[in-house]
Parts: sequence; C-alpha cells; structure tokens
Amino acid sequence: MIFANLGRIQYRTHRLEKALDSYNYAVNLAPLTVPILMDRASLLFEMGNSDKAYVDCCTILDVDKNNTKAVFLRAYLECNKHEYKEAQADYNHLLELEPQSVSGRLGLAILYQQQEKFKDALELLNKLIVELPGDAELYVIRAGVEKDIRELDIALIDLDKAIGLSPESSNAYLLRGEILLAQKRKGMAKQDFEKAIELGVSRADLIEQLKECK
Repeated sequence: MIFANLGRIQYRTHRLEKALDSYNYAVNLAPLTVPILMDRASLLFEMGNSDKAYVDCCTILDVDKNNTKAVFLRAYLECNKHEYKEAQADYNHLLELEPQSVSGRLGLAILYQQQEKFKDALELLNKLIVELPGDAELYVIRAGVEKDIRELDIALIDLDKAIGLSPESSNAYLLRGEILLAQKRKGMAKQDFEKAIELGVSRADLIEQLKECK
C-alpha cells in the first residue's frame, strides 16, 4: 500500500514514469489487488501503452467480472483496436450493471458510428442530449454522425449549439471547418481552422485543410 499510495501521489503530480515504477512494485507485491491494477491500467492508458492497459483490465475482470471501470476501459480499448464484437459485449455488460451510465451509452454510440450503424448511434445520442442538454461534446459527437450520413446542414446546427455552450471547444471548430470546407465555404472554414489552432490543435495537423481553403 505504501508503493500504491506513492504511485497515486506521483500520478496526481504528473510524474508518470515514477508513478509507473511505484505501481509496478505494488503489483509485484500484491498481483491481484484490483484498485492497484486499475490505477496502473489508467496510468498506462494515459501514457499511450494501450496493450498493457488492456492486459491489466483483463486481469481485473478475471478477479472481479463486474468492475465497471475495467469493463469501460477495456471496451474503449477494444473499440480503438476495431475489435467491435468484443467491445459490444463489454459495453452491453457495463449497461447491464449501470443502465444509466452516460459513459457506457456514449461509448456504445461511438462504437455504432464506427460500425456505420448510424441510426442506432443517433438514437442513443438523441436520448443523451435530452437528458444532458447542456453538454457541448454530445452535440459535437452527434454532428460527427450527421456528417457521416451527409446531413451537413443539420450537423452545422449542432456545432453552432456546441460552440454556444462551450466557446473553447476545439473539436467543434475543427469539425465545423471540415464541413464548411466540404461545402466550398472556404473563408469560413479557414476561420474555424484558425480558431481550432488557437485553442490547441496543431497547425501541422491542419496543413492540408488550410491549403484547400485558398
């Protein structure tokens, strides 16, 4: 527990490598202690080591199959690896445990979007927005689905709403810029891309889009 607590302090103070060393010591001494494994899995995920985070989640779920944090993180990791069948099973299990879980329903909606099950994705997102009308990110995610099904004007309405709720949402400006560019509204698209850069998006990541705005 000393190593685990030290790891938590180091994690909170952003000393990630030292935190990982502390968690590793703790796990070596208590290899099936779920809270320590969950802390390490979260840290590994933040550090970009998804494969090891996935292994920790599987170990946790071997010990405690109903650990909602581990189920959610594993489902997210599976979704990123395009292991859609496994991700669907984990999201379904999570929603059996917590039917009103916002994270679980949102994760499932994103999974449906990746599988091109757009109707199912929109159904979940519509319900979430009714429950949480002030959550700007939900409008951004729904706009992404609307973009995929070529409902561009409706997507722009959602993005305007998102920006009204959260003017610092770089994702909203970025997506709105992409849609405006697709509609050949280059001047407005460039303004949104520049705003996204101002809010933290790398200019290097938008070089091609900015060229198309000329």
